[in-house]
Amino acid sequence: MRNGLNISGLSEFVHEIERDPEEGVLAFRVETEPDGDRATAHVRTCRFGTTRMARDFTVPQGPRHLSPYETAFAAFGACLLMTHVNGFTARAVSLSSLRVRVTATPDHDTWTVAYDIDVDADCDDDTLRSVTLFASALSPNHRLLVDDAEVDGLSATLSVREEPLPAVRADLRWEYGMETWATTSLDGGVAHTLVLDQGKQMLGIDRAPNPQETLLAAIGAELALRHGVRVCGTGRLDARGANNVPGIPVRFHGLRLDVDGPVAASPLLRLVCAANTARIFLRRNDTEVDELVSSRAQAEEFLRSMTAAK
Repeated sequence: MRNGLNISGLSEFVHEIERDPEEGVLAFRVETEPDGDRATAHVRTCRFGTTRMARDFTVPQGPRHLSPYETAFAAFGACLLMTHVNGFTARAVSLSSLRVRVTATPDHDTWTVAYDIDVDADCDDDTLRSVTLFASALSPNHRLLVDDAEVDGLSATLSVREEPLPAVRADLRWEYGMETWATTSLDGGVAHTLVLDQGKQMLGIDRAPNPQETLLAAIGAELALRHGVRVCGTGRLDARGANNVPGIPVRFHGLRLDVDGPVAASPLLRLVCAANTARIFLRRNDTEVDELVSSRAQAEEFLRSMTAAK
């Protein structure tokens, strides 16, 4: 065990999907329904290859809960944090603490995103940089943010007056293994908390929804709250992408949203469909180590260098 992860179990999983690639494909499903002034997202059974992973989580969102924007940026930050944990563990680096702060600043009809990553670990600064490059290239939700993507099943036929977007902040704290605690706020207001984790098959303890399920919950709740519709959101993750297998998407992909009524294009949908860039500030115990700009081109170049080094 290192950083709460079963290293031998991780190695066995990698070998298994090399033998049978279909066993590395995860299919997520989240159903969201409006409920008065809130929307409740229900995380449904996940298929992991030929295995069914029972999921029994709800994510309420609305005025007295997290907003969909808080939920979404917590999902982006938690995914990047968990990929850091995997990267440090693979390099035999023990973590004392790991924090990721996501700030989303309104920019016309979308946001400018930045991550502030603060690490306390038994490694040098070059290793910190290497793991952050690794994580920004292989984090599925972050790659959805910086890649251009498509969402199927949805036809945005309505036109609505857009309200000014809020500034969003999500502070993620690594606990142990994959367990991650988030504290979020809009425009510096009331703070909310959210726990994210992974299923046991993905080295977690199954305490809470994972980052992909949480992101689907956010996108579904945004539409449910804006238009009073029920939303079924699905998406896929191929574990071979995290192993840098050529031709396999790294990002959370195959997104589909089925709704039971007309909707308009929404800020979160615009965000995930666009190719964005994000600034990353890397620190060790609050002391700056480096500043990076993460983009699709930068991620692909890093992956090519990994392939060439094999």
